Amino acid sequence: MANVYDAITDTSHLMILDAENIEQGPIGKAMLEHRVPFGFHGNWRPL
Repeated sequence: MANVYDAITDTSHLMILDAENIEQGPIGKAMLEHRVPFGFHGNWRPL
């Protein structure tokens, strides 16, 4: 997975890639209506 920023539209999208066939391009995309800031990350915590 990779978070991609589009400066033209000022939005981001999440690209899903096949790690064994990256050269084939994304196998899926999740388009967002906003920009995800650089350095964004997630944290895991117990429930």
